[in-house]
Amino acid sequence: LQVRAGDATAAAATLERAVAAAPDRYTAVFNRGLARRRIENLDGARADFQRALELQPTSFAARLDLGLLLLRQGDVDAAIGHLQRATELGGNDEKSRAHHSLGVALQRAGRFDEALAAYERAIEFQPGYLLPRYNQALVYLARDGEGDAARASALVDQVLRLQPDFAPGWFLRGRLASRAGDDLGAWDAYTRAARYDPAFFKARYNSGLVAMRLRRDEAGQIFERLAVDFPDRPEPLFNLGRLAYRGGDHARALTLYDKALAVAHGDYPEAHLNRGLTLWALDRSDEALAVFDAVIAADPKNEAAHLDRGLVLAALRRVDEARAAFAAAVAARPGYARAYYNIGKLEAGLERHAEAIAAYEKALEADPTHLRSAVNLGVERAAAGDAEGAVAAYRRAVVISPRYTVAWGNLGLALRKLDRLEEAADAFRNALAIDPDDSQNHERLGVVYSKLGQPELAARAFQEVLDHEPQDLTARFNLALQYARLERADAEEKELERILKLDPLHRKAALRLARIAFDAGRPGDAEAALTPIVARGKPTSAVFARLARARIALGRVQDALTTARDGLARFADDAGILAVEAEIAQRQGDPSAAAALLARAAARDADNAEVARVRALLGPSTTN
Repeated sequence: LQVRAGDATAAAATLERAVAAAPDRYTAVFNRGLARRRIENLDGARADFQRALELQPTSFAARLDLGLLLLRQGDVDAAIGHLQRATELGGNDEKSRAHHSLGVALQRAGRFDEALAAYERAIEFQPGYLLPRYNQALVYLARDGEGDAARASALVDQVLRLQPDFAPGWFLRGRLASRAGDDLGAWDAYTRAARYDPAFFKARYNSGLVAMRLRRDEAGQIFERLAVDFPDRPEPLFNLGRLAYRGGDHARALTLYDKALAVAHGDYPEAHLNRGLTLWALDRSDEALAVFDAVIAADPKNEAAHLDRGLVLAALRRVDEARAAFAAAVAARPGYARAYYNIGKLEAGLERHAEAIAAYEKALEADPTHLRSAVNLGVERAAAGDAEGAVAAYRRAVVISPRYTVAWGNLGLALRKLDRLEEAADAFRNALAIDPDDSQNHERLGVVYSKLGQPELAARAFQEVLDHEPQDLTARFNLALQYARLERADAEEKELERILKLDPLHRKAALRLARIAFDAGRPGDAEAALTPIVARGKPTSAVFARLARARIALGRVQDALTTARDGLARFADDAGILAVEAEIAQRQGDPSAAAALLARAAARDADNAEVARVRALLGPSTTN
């Protein structure tokens, strides 16, 4: 009666009197064991169950409860022995329970095949028993052999057909979905498990974790409710801190990590580490380092603490100390990919390409799926001049993550550098299939099409860029070049005018627009395009030459001469400017000076376009 009323302490005392009155009475000894177990007097309960078996060796209940108690105390082998004997006692229901408990003990011992067989026997004795099927699924998940995930999934389906509101079944379906990368499926399954059993902390907690990954607003609400419903659990507070940190509210994150640590009585290493990272984000680096040092002092093998300490030191440019911290992380956990990755970043920042490459290769050796190491390995190989190696690294990255557009884009750039243009185009197209609005890869693809001699496709690619970023002058200039190749002079001119409207000092656009204006007999338009660059920009010798030529055509010969002389003051003996000055001398009636200037120009650069033009203008005798 006292046990039923929930007062196990009083029950244990009453049963103590019963045992004292009748030391050999089985029911008194056995029930005292049950009461003692309830009040966590496990050693006393164990002694009672053993005594009960001495009094009644064929007792199923005593044998089963002793086996379960031994399992709880970690004496797995002894537990297995008692549970095996329990399977030989009692009726079908008792045998089913015993086989199930034996399966749990065998599973704990890592004897998976025997555990599966024990669960199967439990089902044979009680076909409607859900837990053996559930635990079989857990075994398959733990074993993780070929086909085990499918077997686990089939068992979960069986369990949920037998009892559609079985919360542990939905929880396991959530785990299977998470392992398959199906976060939406995991979210649905964990949410159902939590709805069917609101006291199922792990189901509600996992639904919050998945919501965080999916960046759903419900994540914060889930952890807030968990913090209220389970005030003795620090995990909800910890994850609320993570959400606050993610949202940039570092002060609140710090408060929540402190609350999580208070609930955990300081025994929560992850909260300590996140607290340290938050202090760092608040520019309290010394305090952050002190947190990491304290964690390391308590646990020298805490690889995450060494890593986080290294991150702070690297940010503070204390390079040697950071390198030592990352090395300590590797020593604490050999094959720690994140540590090797950060060593690579450290060396890359110092332009020590060989050392960075070695670190990224070690990271990938430790974790062949470490995406950022594969990408950064490609970057470093490219920086070291190993374009083929860069291609291999980026190909590895897109195998790891086929939808990572950065890797596809980098692969395209590396292939373009090797002049493997068709392959480069394929890489950029793959990136755009994933993200059609990626202007950067549209522009890169346009450059490849241009190099392949496909101006129509190139023009389309550059137009895609401009549809998203109308002020991208590089794309607009490249579009103008494609129109030139397509002999669409009017379209080219319009694009060049748009560029100069956005940036009057765009030299390349001004020079091309001036050429078009000259060809159309509009020297005034050529002068208007080139004058701002001479006045306020960074003119080249070609700008001075063409501006002077425009002013000649406008009949302003003295202005043209001043322009040419200004150009020669900056670009002494430039062939193009000298040729234009020769034209001016000829117009001023001084053919000898014209011939001398043209000869000087030809001596400097006989193939210069202005030299050829002026020679044709003045006639061959001028340069004799």
